[in-house]
Amino acid sequence: MGEPVIAVLAPEVIDQIAAGEVIERPASVVKELIDNAIDAGARTITVETAAGGRGLIRVTDDGCGMSARSALLALERHATSKIRSVDDLWGLGSLGFRGEALPSIASVSRMTITTRLGGELAATRIIIEASRIVSVTEAGAPAGTTIEVADLLHNLPARLKFLKGEATEASHITELIGRVAMAHPELHLRLKHNGRTSLEAPPDRDGYARAQALLGGRIAARLEAAHGEEDGVRVAAYLGAPELAQATARGVQLFVGKRPIRDRGLLHAVTMGYGELIPRGRYPIAIVHVDVPAGAVDVNVHPQKLEVRFSDATAVCAAVRHVVQAGVAAAPWRAELGHAGPIHMSALTTVAPPRLPFDGIPAT
Repeated sequence: MGEPVIAVLAPEVIDQIAAGEVIERPASVVKELIDNAIDAGARTITVETAAGGRGLIRVTDDGCGMSARSALLALERHATSKIRSVDDLWGLGSLGFRGEALPSIASVSRMTITTRLGGELAATRIIIEASRIVSVTEAGAPAGTTIEVADLLHNLPARLKFLKGEATEASHITELIGRVAMAHPELHLRLKHNGRTSLEAPPDRDGYARAQALLGGRIAARLEAAHGEEDGVRVAAYLGAPELAQATARGVQLFVGKRPIRDRGLLHAVTMGYGELIPRGRYPIAIVHVDVPAGAVDVNVHPQKLEVRFSDATAVCAAVRHVVQAGVAAAPWRAELGHAGPIHMSALTTVAPPRLPFDGIPAT
């Protein structure tokens, strides 16, 4: 057998490999575009989809917009305004930072970017097909950015066949928008599937009000807020009563620096905070926001940024557990239980898992 020939991959192959890491399904595209909109200072973001996102994804924001030069540069791989050195990866304040999203999406779709920088008279419209820039023209548009992604994965039929049906892919997008809304109560978020509004979240005064609005019904009525800070770790937790406990962790939503994440340590800290009030094998409904000092968390450990690494995970988990413990002890429903032991299974109410919450358990 001869020596295998080593060759440098062609740019289009590199682009599609990178897209495979970033783009798992249409919801992945929506996430990247929303992250960019938030980083651009948007206050209102509208997401429109057709055919579960496979046919069309359109994200419109009222952020700062881009000049023609910046918009073209954003299509280059690893072009970003968020970092300049390795040290900048620690304590990032932005959601995006790698400069991979737009070129990755553009490599597996037909993309149109329409953007106007505030103060400029005309917008710029760029049409891209499979990484190839087809045209760059002036256009009329308000300040901000609209990105349309059509025919997602059209040039990767092997990947396309692994997507689920329209309803399933649409539900993933809805859950994503719910997570974004939970993390950013200050934003006005709107989602339309096939021309019909399926979710609208006007700005709320704080995270507690947003959690109540999104969870609604019986859950909102039994949700209590708890806040605390320990060793520089700030925690805001919105805790559901023990009788709302579920057989899965879908009701536990974890956020670090406004990023939805999956972390077994934090999930365990939340359940430990409830002590014996929840039977083993069940999980509470809890929305937990964590903020750590700059430089204490590394967000560059997962292709889709769903996991983070803390410089002192023990301290972060302890802070979360203590805030949850204090919140549970002070909650009105804690006094209703009248004892310290676990509630009986017969006392548990049957509540359908919320459609919006994020599964707190890492994928295996």
